[in-house]
Parts: sequence; structure tokens; C-alpha cells
Amino acid sequence: TLRMTLKGHESYVISVDFSETTIISGSGDKTIKVWDASTGELVQTLCGHRGLISSLQLQGSHLISGSIDRTLRIWNIDTGECIRELRGHANLVICLAVDNQRILSGSADTTIKVWDLAAALDAGSSNDSFCITTLK
Repeated sequence: TLRMTLKGHESYVISVDFSETTIISGSGDKTIKVWDASTGELVQTLCGHRGLISSLQLQGSHLISGSIDRTLRIWNIDTGECIRELRGHANLVICLAVDNQRILSGSADTTIKVWDLAAALDAGSSNDSFCITTLK
């Protein structure tokens, strides 16, 4: 049974994820929308990617997004702040997977990159690249 229909993007929805309280959607309009899962109300819109949002995954109070702009972004889902932009792929990011320590991203550049999530979340870290390894 259909529970609700969420409308708000200006282009097609490509990626979604959810938790008990939150629904996340990524779109061709280059935005990520955060919805209240119980009411369907739009909570906030996250902007920053320069291309469509190809992949999303919630990890606790953080959201990791991938885009055809060749980057991943880590967001604080409570504040809507982009905590970190991860650069390194030579082509669009197609998919990602996350656990408590790592982010894996797959790209049209034919590589999988393994990123250090804990280091990327460390506000005191000034490292430009949090890539642990690249699998070719």
C-alpha cells in the first residue's frame, strides 16, 4: 500500500536512502532533499554538488553522496552542513558503500577508491586526500 508520495525535486530522482526517521533523495537537479519519514514533510535541501546525485548513503548522523561531478561529499544530516568534499576520481561517481570506517566509491574511471571516513570526519584534519587506496 502506498504510504506517501514525496514531491519537491525539479528533475528526476536517481538515488534514495532512508532510516526510521528520515528519507533522503538525490536528483538530476543537483540537490539532495531530506524528508521526515513519518510526515513526508521536506526538512531541508542540500546544495553543493555540480552535477546530478548518483548515489547516497546514510551513516548515523552523516550522509555520504556521490555525483557525476566526480566528487563525494560528507554531510551533517542534522545541520545540512557539507563537512568534507572528497576528490580523486577522474570520471563520474556511480556508486558508493559505507561502513563505520571506510567509504568505497565506484566510478566510470574504472576504479574503486577506498576512503578513510574517520579521518575525513575529523574537523582538525587538513589532509586534502583521504583516499587510502585505489583498486584498478
